[in-house]
Amino acid sequence: MSCMSSPNGMHRKYRNIITQPHLDGIFSSGLLSRIFDAPIRFRLIIRRAKYSVILGVPISRDLQVFQSFIIDVVNCEQFYGAALQTNLILCDSSYGSLTDLVVDAFNLEIPNDFLDAVYDIATRNIHADAFSEKLLLAWLLSEKSAHKELAILVKAGLWDRVRDWIQKATSVDLAGLVKFTVNKIRDNLQVVAPQVAMISFSIKDAVEKIAAKYLLYAPPLNAPIILLLGCDGRQVKLCYISSRSYDLTILSRSLERMGYITIARPNVVRVYLDENIDYFVDRLVAAVKSTRKYMK
Repeated sequence: MSCMSSPNGMHRKYRNIITQPHLDGIFSSGLLSRIFDAPIRFRLIIRRAKYSVILGVPISRDLQVFQSFIIDVVNCEQFYGAALQTNLILCDSSYGSLTDLVVDAFNLEIPNDFLDAVYDIATRNIHADAFSEKLLLAWLLSEKSAHKELAILVKAGLWDRVRDWIQKATSVDLAGLVKFTVNKIRDNLQVVAPQVAMISFSIKDAVEKIAAKYLLYAPPLNAPIILLLGCDGRQVKLCYISSRSYDLTILSRSLERMGYITIARPNVVRVYLDENIDYFVDRLVAAVKSTRKYMK
């Protein structure tokens, strides 16, 4: 862990809390806003920021971050590079979730079942009918506007209202349909190379898109590297690359050099594209083979 003490008034310095719109980001930012009373901004990637608290957000190659507070569960020297020189840093890669880190570092209170559920989701270890699965399904089925509302409830410690939201969200027929669809598309898993397996889903089918996101948080399937391909016919429009065994950062950089648009964290990479499935899978498998020996 790397941490620098802050002078008096530092809490008033920050104008935004920036995080990703996933459950770990929502819970950690909601808790942290008890200390840093600033609006929460949800971003998939960050290019520039100033006077902000940055919670585990993927970064662009031309990152420009100044006078900010970076909090993360990755190796910050490797991930943020030169940006560390002008910012306050709190990083510890031994933590599985941002929520665990901010709870410990700032002595914040959260019920144990929520803390454990967010950890299981962040470490992609959910199981059927567990509280973590119910929380995950509630988030997957919610509108984007619910992300900020949930963060507000977390900030206020209104846990009964969060439980009510989970119960209502997971009681609808759609929740059962998503779970059925998860099993259906999981059965389509194909091994495309040593240690690499692929699952395709329809990018136009709303239920399949939710089911594919669910699989990102499930226990590992039958390969260390899983490709989830969102397709329109034979065209791939979106790809998730997931691994619990490898750091995918180098693979992401290789894909960027090949001309793809990526949003990367060490164990999940999102790729935007529009290519024939066979052509893309061949290129992706070749990139995996060329970079795998460098993955830790």
